[in-house]
Amino acid sequence: MKKGIFLVSMVMLVATGCTKSEKREVVEHTRYESGKHPMVVNTTKAAKKVSETEENFVVERDQNLEISLGFTPPTMVGDDWNTYFEIYQDAKLQHPVKECWFDYEENTKKLTIQPPCFGTAELTSIGIYNAELNRVSGKHVYDDVMGDNWGNLDHFYFVQKVNVSTGKQLEKPIVHTMKVKSEIESAPAVVYSVNGRGEALLQWEEVPGAKEYLVFTVDVTEEGIGTLAYVCGRTKKTSWTTASTQYGSEVDEMNKEFCSFTESEDDIAAGERTPNREIQPDASVGVIAITDHGASPISELYSLKEYMKKLPNRLADHANEEKEIDKSEQQSIADLPKEAYVTMCDGKTVSRALVYDVENAHMSEYGESGHVEIMADVAGTKFQMEYRVEFDDRVMAQQDLRNFLCNKKVASIRA
Repeated sequence: MKKGIFLVSMVMLVATGCTKSEKREVVEHTRYESGKHPMVVNTTKAAKKVSETEENFVVERDQNLEISLGFTPPTMVGDDWNTYFEIYQDAKLQHPVKECWFDYEENTKKLTIQPPCFGTAELTSIGIYNAELNRVSGKHVYDDVMGDNWGNLDHFYFVQKVNVSTGKQLEKPIVHTMKVKSEIESAPAVVYSVNGRGEALLQWEEVPGAKEYLVFTVDVTEEGIGTLAYVCGRTKKTSWTTASTQYGSEVDEMNKEFCSFTESEDDIAAGERTPNREIQPDASVGVIAITDHGASPISELYSLKEYMKKLPNRLADHANEEKEIDKSEQQSIADLPKEAYVTMCDGKTVSRALVYDVENAHMSEYGESGHVEIMADVAGTKFQMEYRVEFDDRVMAQQDLRNFLCNKKVASIRA
């Protein structure tokens, strides 16, 4: 008899909630193709390397696992049972699911494994104060996907380390894929990018059965994917961009949902502090599809650490002041700054080209003298700089403007 079939005969899935007194329903194992369901991470090939069997089984979100033992185990508490059976997030078996509940009944010799109080990447509305973000058609979107359940990964890896008849350690553990049945079968396939204005742009194809989509961040550390996914955006479309804040007509801050620093390089150079920012050094971003009665598995995750390097947050005021880039009154058109400094979402200071709108420069004349007002976009951002240049020779000023455009002393591609 194959080891995989042996495990299937011993492990029964029990449809229960958080209360043990509820009626239990036995659910049969079913097969599914390895690549059929979208995975949080692409681990299909790796799973075949660590598993000797192709047997898989399916569980509901809140279902327990029940295992009939043919031996009497020693007295064990909590995680002691992980020496016998363990559930992992990943095919390499590096990230175990923590705080599963083990309940052994001596009379029946049945071991029940219950989902943890907080599953993997469970949605939470912590930090969200917008009621519209929290509800779908008046219903709290987290009601069906929080509480004692396995969470929002597409699947886990159930590892049997002992012979269930004798209790002896197996030379090689048996690994099965444990598919978690979601209310929406498919996860969004997300493409993460930065648009021409410097905003984070998430795009995906429409997911069958989805009513809306939530953008979230979740910690991903050496211990695996965290238990709580913090929602930072919601949309009915198949794309989402980060928000910007404005001061009057000017953009003041960008991509604040994905900023992590407590003080930027520019703040440190200026001797200032911004202590109210939340640090998320281990966070990743993802998307989940939702409906009135539940959710899909989470999408593939993208590291915020990598994303933040590409996302502008605000103008680096100290660096721009030090270089007199923020000085609105300039001596001549030829001396206009060619670049400005920007603080990125990881707190680093970078330089970006200034793209001047020469064609729409406004020239005010009073005799041969006057002044030019000209706007400049900070390339790859939504930030702008405005300059005013006084002149005594109108003809020379017009020539300077033409040279500015023809000689391309600034970046030629507008954001």
